[in-house]
Amino acid sequence: MYVSAQPYALKLELDTPIVAYNGALVKGSSSGKVIYEHKMKIETAQEVLDYCREMNYYTQFYTGENCKYKLNTSV
Repeated sequence: MYVSAQPYALKLELDTPIVAYNGALVKGSSSGKVIYEHKMKIETAQEVLDYCREMNYYTQFYTGENCKYKLNTSV
């Protein structure tokens, strides 16, 4: 997550892009300016979430800087 990495970059006084979410977001460490962003289409995200629910898989996804998750409690 960008918000997890940024404090370290600032403490080290680095002015460099932070690559987060497996490359789906690249943001300046000092400026916070979005350099690159690739969001998953809502339809694709819904298909993946539906499948994971059907298979009773643990899910974790992000909306902005917020993490949403569901623990698999049936195992």
